Amino acid sequence: GILAPIGDAQNNCNVTVLPADLQSAYNTFMAG
Repeated sequence: GILAPIGDAQNNCNVTVLPADLQSAYNTFMAG
């Protein structure tokens, strides 16, 4: 998927790679 590399980057670098508002939406989306 197109979002998978974002999650991989966060897991590998332990950083947030998205703006806070997008990060919240991303986390909600990934949580199902």
